[in-house]
Amino acid sequence: MSYSKPSSNTLLKLLLPYILILFLVIVAVGAILIPYAYQMTLNSQKETLRELTSLSCHALEYYHKQQLNKKLTKEQAMKEAKSFIRSIRYGHDDKHYFWIIDSRGITIVHPYRPDLEGKPLSAFNENSGKMFIKEFVDTAQHEDFGFVEYKWQLNENPNIIKKKISCLKTFKPWDWIIGTGTYLDDVGTVTSAFSAILVLVVAVIIFFVAILSYYLFRSIITTEKDKHFAYEKLADQEAKIRMLVEAIPDMLLRISRDGTVLDYKEPLTFSTFIDPADILDKTLEEAWPASLAKKMLKAMEKAFADGKPHIIRFDCDDFELASEMKIEASFAVSDDNEILATFRDITKRKKK
Repeated sequence: MSYSKPSSNTLLKLLLPYILILFLVIVAVGAILIPYAYQMTLNSQKETLRELTSLSCHALEYYHKQQLNKKLTKEQAMKEAKSFIRSIRYGHDDKHYFWIIDSRGITIVHPYRPDLEGKPLSAFNENSGKMFIKEFVDTAQHEDFGFVEYKWQLNENPNIIKKKISCLKTFKPWDWIIGTGTYLDDVGTVTSAFSAILVLVVAVIIFFVAILSYYLFRSIITTEKDKHFAYEKLADQEAKIRMLVEAIPDMLLRISRDGTVLDYKEPLTFSTFIDPADILDKTLEEAWPASLAKKMLKAMEKAFADGKPHIIRFDCDDFELASEMKIEASFAVSDDNEILATFRDITKRKKK
């Protein structure tokens, strides 16, 4: 008999938990961890912008004190403050900057767009129609440190428009609103780097889980294969035993400890001296002549006691048979509570 591989349904049942885990990991990474990482990076960037905006306000306060101390006129203090703010650069490429507008939406300082300085931009809109200059003013007036998302040119290049978020704060003595921002692409770049590391870690985990799963499945399949062959071997042995039992010419009975006949095999070489229908599921005392049943029970008792086969002999006179058949019966323990009884025709042996 050949071994058949597990069916596709069986393999699917084995793989289903791991497929589900892999699916949940991918969903968690794509739908939860990466958006969470983006939000955390954005929050970190916003905190940095808040600190930078606070530092720029301290610089403005310095020049304002110069004005209050009469060391500079208001115009001189404002001019030097604007020059200082215009010169500030930061970031990995030294291209991030500060800008200043007033509450009327007039540009005071813009390092990359000096052409806008002194011009009212309160109606300045994005292509989408968003009036973000007005939103700057409204946010600065109602929040200590406010944040506004909008679209603006990429640093000094007016031809490239990118999404940006800026932190802004009102400097009340001069009615200025100072702000600085970062492009959301930069946030996405940081998040992408984190996501790449996360995906790599998940891929490594999945790789090792796949290896472990492979060996687990291999072990399961090997076990199933061994079990299958063991069942085949057992079935072959049972078939051989049945063949051997069927080949035995004697009559066989399986008898329980209490004397009940459990099973019956007819003899091949002689006619039965008792009908199986009369003895199956009955005790020896119910189905056999009393004297013979007593001998059989006594032989069984001895067999259970010493574990050795015990033999009795009888003829068939009590079974109302015309022949003078002589029978030899052997009783051997086959189980803790079971006897295998063998009945053999010894008539010819006696005649010798």
